[in-house]
Amino acid sequence: MDQVVVEKPVMYVHATQSTEFSLRVDLGPGYTLAERWPGSAALIAWRVAAAPEPCPARGHYPSTCTSVDGYCESGELGLYEASGSSCLLVGATSSPDSG
Repeated sequence: MDQVVVEKPVMYVHATQSTEFSLRVDLGPGYTLAERWPGSAALIAWRVAAAPEPCPARGHYPSTCTSVDGYCESGELGLYEASGSSCLLVGATSSPDSG
């Protein structure tokens, strides 16, 4: 398992073929979780299926803020969708989310 230490983890996936992977974030001492998308469970982990083709529709992201600091980045995710970007499936949520 590869480990990368970062202060603000953001994962970008560029799939050239269909693939699956797991991602887990462990908070170090003194760090708290401000916001996450998708999901809300205590364990910060995802099982992801990535496809090289785009999802059928543009994303629909959270419009309510659940961030502890009051600044919600998940509502801005649609601003960063690239035309033709890979489709990610995380549980029942796809990104770009087909709604």
